Amino acid sequence: MSDSENMLLAKLDTFGDVAAEDDAVLDYFVATNAVERISKKQVFLVLGRKGTGKTAIVRFFTESESKTSKALNLRGYPWNVHASRIDHGASDIEAYVSSWRYLIAVEFAVLALKQPSAWRSSAAENLEKFLKENYGGLEPALADILRPPRLKLTKLSLSPSIMGNQLGGIDLDRSRGDTSFGFELNALTQSIMESVDTVLKDIGSQPISLHFDELDQGITTLDESRSKMLVGLILATREINRETSKSKSPVHPVIYLRSDIWEDLNFSDKNKISETLTLRLEWNSSSLNELVQT
Repeated sequence: MSDSENMLLAKLDTFGDVAAEDDAVLDYFVATNAVERISKKQVFLVLGRKGTGKTAIVRFFTESESKTSKALNLRGYPWNVHASRIDHGASDIEAYVSSWRYLIAVEFAVLALKQPSAWRSSAAENLEKFLKENYGGLEPALADILRPPRLKLTKLSLSPSIMGNQLGGIDLDRSRGDTSFGFELNALTQSIMESVDTVLKDIGSQPISLHFDELDQGITTLDESRSKMLVGLILATREINRETSKSKSPVHPVIYLRSDIWEDLNFSDKNKISETLTLRLEWNSSSLNELVQT
């Protein structure tokens, strides 16, 4: 670094507020390799300690590309409601995968319908009808997606089926002995995602993305239930990314998580995800040098 650059840095009063959500981060945000890797769908999990820039990246995507990206802030999320949406037919570690897959699909449906000319696709009408008959409008709050005790399915909207039998509705409230929850909800999720894909391809849309942020709000220690739900979100996000990559669907869900919380999670595919699909935000001499030279 030159003497003139050192002098300029010395005159700075601050490098920004402690929290990116309280700062005018986009005024000085520099897109680095991290942004490129996320944009190219090379990773779906972004890890970093508090203050390493996770929320700044979320804001870069969702504020500069507001029509194609959406931040899903889990501050105040009704975890207790979600804890009751459990798949008793799955293993303990995968008990919440189907409910997260459905939530992600609904959020993609909302975002797809916001794209310019979405109305030109016949599949958009099916998504509109489904959202209106179950949530009363086209933009359900994140906290309300899993709240209804039953999801209505009419022949005029989406038509998921299991082994050739069309579903007329799906109960989200299930007894412990009911093991069909995951099969039914996954069938609905697939139907929603296929409609989303059709809408986006019909109109030649740019890729759309969801960014799960602030998963650490209110967490000091992970209890067993919250740990299982976070693992479920990670596995559901990986599954959807796998499926959409195969179908070349232009959608991408991304999770941002504190690295210490990640270290506390235990599940069989953790190392595989860490090695291939994870971006770690760390400030060291190499990354600082890259930033200065950008």
